[in-house]
Amino acid sequence: MSSTLPAVDLPPQPWTGRFDGDGPEHRRWWQAVHPLDPPDGAAPRAGTTPVALLGFASDEGVRRNKGRTGAA
Repeated sequence: MSSTLPAVDLPPQPWTGRFDGDGPEHRRWWQAVHPLDPPDGAAPRAGTTPVALLGFASDEGVRRNKGRTGAA
């Protein structure tokens, strides 16, 4: 069985979202999560586990929350 990477038709964009304030009580995922760009050949730090967040452009979550689809 051969495996190929899926075609990506959009370049990666910075993660953004709603801003509710500067304090930690207002922090949202897009403000707290940052990409890791380790130096070439660097191994993950001891005691850490690599993680990947995947997403796709969709209004499904907006629709399920009874929001305005297509508003962005």
